[in-house]
Amino acid sequence: MQRSVYHKYVEVEVEVPYTFTSDSELQEYLQKNEHLYIDNIDEAISEANLQYGSGVEEYRGMCELEADSEWRYELDNGNGGHL
Repeated sequence: MQRSVYHKYVEVEVEVPYTFTSDSELQEYLQKNEHLYIDNIDEAISEANLQYGSGVEEYRGMCELEADSEWRYELDNGNGGHL
């Protein structure tokens, strides 16, 4: 028997209407307004190629070993977090 793991990884950009004073404000905004990006992510992930491996720790901030899916946001200044 053999078990092989593959993953897909995509990035989409989201325009936000104003400057947030904290990362938690931006995170809350993105969580409450997922309609701004959910369709773009779904389309991009359906078109992405499979890549061998779990993808955990292959990309900045992807570190949820037990998760089946991982969503993050990242700012131009390098800050970010999980959604």
